[in-house]
Amino acid sequence: MDKVLIAGVVCVIAAIVGGGLEAFGIQMPILKNRSRQLSLGAFGIVLLGIGLISGLSNPGTAAKPSLVGVPASNETAELPVEQVSQRVATWVAQSPIAVAPPLLHCGCLDAYSREGSSGLWERLSSGAHRHQAGTAIRYINQCPTIIQLFAVRDTVAEALRVPVMRATAGRSYSLESLKTGESVVFDPYQDGQTMVAFMPTNCPAEFARPVPLACVSDARLTPALAPGGPPLVCGAQGPPNTACSCGGRPGINFLGDVAPYP
Repeated sequence: MDKVLIAGVVCVIAAIVGGGLEAFGIQMPILKNRSRQLSLGAFGIVLLGIGLISGLSNPGTAAKPSLVGVPASNETAELPVEQVSQRVATWVAQSPIAVAPPLLHCGCLDAYSREGSSGLWERLSSGAHRHQAGTAIRYINQCPTIIQLFAVRDTVAEALRVPVMRATAGRSYSLESLKTGESVVFDPYQDGQTMVAFMPTNCPAEFARPVPLACVSDARLTPALAPGGPPLVCGAQGPPNTACSCGGRPGINFLGDVAPYP
């Protein structure tokens, strides 16, 4: 109860009984003078009025009901990327599946990248990525179904020329199952640059699209062949990782999106 209301109640009661009252931690002496009783009663009525007016004008200060036993809401606010669970993927030397799924972009899988020196997650496209040591990749499943996300990490030279499911020194695999709203962090670049491909095995058809295969002349992909400058991209001229020519410049038949220059 508000302190002003308490004081008002005590004053009124004390005026009625003539004092000699102790209540709510307030002690009133005996009042032998009738005028003092009337004055105390009037003062108590004033305090009651002030307390009631204050309570009506500031309803937020009133006691709040207990939430014990009240069911929590089924709705959960969408978390920023930084606050999504820190589940980390595991890598194994042998492939956990028999046949590699096709390399697809899955529009309901949100992918983010964070460099080792930065605490910020930046959105990126699905597919294959090349990053410096310490870079982490996070996938968040926004699909309406459970997604199996298969990843292959390669550090062997010409690794993509070797059947992707064949265990090879420098190659490791990861298979993560994500329910709707779940996320997982991959850390394939802890030991330096490598080639890693992320492949959803069961992306819903309405969100899936193939990763392009094209002849790319890009110094970042083939530094020994292609000159510097912006990449040239033209139609594929063979299977992935074979030589090709685009606009007279040597290149490679590259399966994946070519990231633009900064």
